[in-house]
Amino acid sequence: MNESQLEKHQVGVTNAQENNSDTEIARLTVQMREAYKSRNYEEAASTALAITELSKDDLRDVFESKGIKIIHLDHEAFGIYQGKFEPAYDLLVEGNTMDIVDAAREFGEKHAQQAVLVARLLRTGEHAEDARPGLTLVTGNVIAAREAVGISELLGKFGFSGATFSPKRQGAIIIYQTDDLKMNKSQFEQASKDLIAELLLDYPEMVFRLREYIVQLVRV
Repeated sequence: MNESQLEKHQVGVTNAQENNSDTEIARLTVQMREAYKSRNYEEAASTALAITELSKDDLRDVFESKGIKIIHLDHEAFGIYQGKFEPAYDLLVEGNTMDIVDAAREFGEKHAQQAVLVARLLRTGEHAEDARPGLTLVTGNVIAAREAVGISELLGKFGFSGATFSPKRQGAIIIYQTDDLKMNKSQFEQASKDLIAELLLDYPEMVFRLREYIVQLVRV
């Protein structure tokens, strides 16, 4: 691997599944989903944190074993997709794209995942026919679970199936154009602009970026 092949990538992966081979993670996943279904959102969030805490070192080991540099790893992120709550890792890494995809797939397989996401921001001046837009919103506030549920309902209004929330990263909300959205590029960009206008009413200091990425949603 030469230095020109090293790129920074955002990785979307979780470890929560009721059929996880780790019985404690499986038990906590059931507990988390029951709490969310009962609208005990803060309990669901704290349980999600306990789930990702259990395998964050394993996640680090899988990536580092392939020579991938961990730039940022926070296990206190979470996602809400199609009305379902799940723990997530806020993971930024640097390395060869294929090595990163392989590491994400390996961790996903180990934890009974259906898919993992790997996204690379286009370099300045780079153009790619398969580039997809990605939206990052930074509210400037720590987003609590109940607040995130309200935001996810607003996302649905504009056609988004959900987002990843990174409370420690100044309340960052991240959405990529993936195939399951059934939106083309221009539709995603317009929906993003409409969402931004709505969120600015509640978060007037919010910072937002709509940029292009190479996004791989890898089935496990």
